[in-house]
Amino acid sequence: TGNENDWQLVYKEEFSSKTEAYSREREIKSWKSRKKIIELIGS
Repeated sequence: TGNENDWQLVYKEEFSSKTEAYSREREIKSWKSRKKIIELIGS
């Protein structure tokens, strides 16, 4: 209920199937570079 745990959506992609979405999720989670993730969010 506190503000310190609130989440904010900063990036979204849409897929035609759960399989595609899961594959993309695994790809992004495999990235070890914070810079690469920040570049994705900024695009």
